[in-house]
Amino acid sequence: MDETSGAAAHAVRQLGAADAAAFRALHLEALRAHPAAFAMAYEEECDLPLTAFRTRLDQQTVFGGFVAGALAGIATLQRHAPLKRRHVAMLWGMYVKEEVRGAGLAAAILRAAIARAEREVDQLELYVAVGNDRAGRFYRRFGFEPYGVMRRSLRVDGVDHDAEMMVRMFR
Repeated sequence: MDETSGAAAHAVRQLGAADAAAFRALHLEALRAHPAAFAMAYEEECDLPLTAFRTRLDQQTVFGGFVAGALAGIATLQRHAPLKRRHVAMLWGMYVKEEVRGAGLAAAILRAAIARAEREVDQLELYVAVGNDRAGRFYRRFGFEPYGVMRRSLRVDGVDHDAEMMVRMFR
């Protein structure tokens, strides 16, 4: 899927094992820059070998957004494995480099994830940090609705953070 937004062209595709180094670098950048926005901790992920990221890309659906050929955004779509939850997928780990925000890359990545999810599951869920109003507005534009707040969902450096739970229903 290629998209053009303004003067900047970008492309979105599912990442594969060959993208592991770029994925690892961008994932770690996200965790370091916004620790309260992600469940994974930089300290836990930074020492993982590149093979762990290759395996992740082989086993999970990770969309990458590219600007001028360089990976600049990511999001993971993960279908629940238990039989009673297979109709649900989670979107997590969405991040776009600061310098390309506002150019439509996040929207293109999210559209790709939604399109895949709509073919495979009945609903798509995500969590957004309470107080991250920009992200909340962004997800609402794509049909996500809040359905609750997970209190103290993350604890970062001794500070608790709540998460708004959001869902987009397909069927």
